[in-house]
Amino acid sequence: MGGQRPGWAAVQLAAAEEVLALEPDLSAIPDAMVGAIGACPDGSQYASEMRTFAPRMDVAEDPVCGSITL
Repeated sequence: MGGQRPGWAAVQLAAAEEVLALEPDLSAIPDAMVGAIGACPDGSQYASEMRTFAPRMDVAEDPVCGSITL
């Protein structure tokens, strides 16, 4: 595998509110590729909230979260 770096890391949080409250210090994790997901409350329009952060790719936060693939 040589110098190959790991791909995405995914973190499941308890609730969508926790995902929305994330304020990661991306300067502390410059090589990271991280996705976070949390369930929305029952009765919500959506099942979950998802955010992705990709400082390794010079993307602070992916606005559409379509990049994360596990």
